[in-house]
Amino acid sequence: MQVKIRNTDDASTIITGVGEREATNISGLNFVVDDTDELAIEAREMAIKDAKEKAKQLAKDLGVDLVKIA
Repeated sequence: MQVKIRNTDDASTIITGVGEREATNISGLNFVVDDTDELAIEAREMAIKDAKEKAKQLAKDLGVDLVKIA
């Protein structure tokens, strides 16, 4: 049996309820994200921001001027 819980705040209650109904084996819990596109965009933006900050620090440490970081 598979159960998909979209509100993770409810996960504990649901798992407890299954146990209370005498389920003897609960295994294979998997946590997945239905739509990863938005998370990928956010991760990319964060990576770019981090790379720019590191480039600025590296340039400062090397005593060079960056021509352009937009």
